[in-house]
Amino acid sequence: MSFFRLIPWTAPILIFGAFEALIRWPKSIFWVVPLVTLITFFSIWLLTNRDFRKLKFWNFLISPLLLVNTSWLFLIFLEGKFIRHAFLLVVVILFWLFLKVVFLYFHLRPKYQAHTLENVSSYLNLITIFLLFSGFFNLFILLSSVSIRISINAFPIPTTSYLIGIRN
Repeated sequence: MSFFRLIPWTAPILIFGAFEALIRWPKSIFWVVPLVTLITFFSIWLLTNRDFRKLKFWNFLISPLLLVNTSWLFLIFLEGKFIRHAFLLVVVILFWLFLKVVFLYFHLRPKYQAHTLENVSSYLNLITIFLLFSGFFNLFILLSSVSIRISINAFPIPTTSYLIGIRN
């Protein structure tokens, strides 16, 4: 019981440290993202009685895994150290809250309040959808501005006339 009590505290601290490494060394994204995914996976696995075959495990894994993975997508487009750290703190607190509710649901059933897990999951999913769409929107803006620059440099006269609105 005491081992399971530590999981909601240690997993967010490890995720915070991994994301701090991502902020400090941006090229570490290739090992930070799989590490954070594994931490999320194993923390939910340990809290849900360690059984991969049950559907309950996979249902509990979806929300925090998507939150963590969409948060790094959103994080790479944030500017300013303070904003990045504040965002990371919010993500880690949300992840801790979800793990705490899952711990109460599985291991301390008398302290669990009814419908808490559903409420926390729905708020987490709402934040995840926001992070996903804003991250993809930022990615779309970045890639479209790069493609416009490439097309202007490669074909200067037809592209600029198209952008200005002059058509043949």
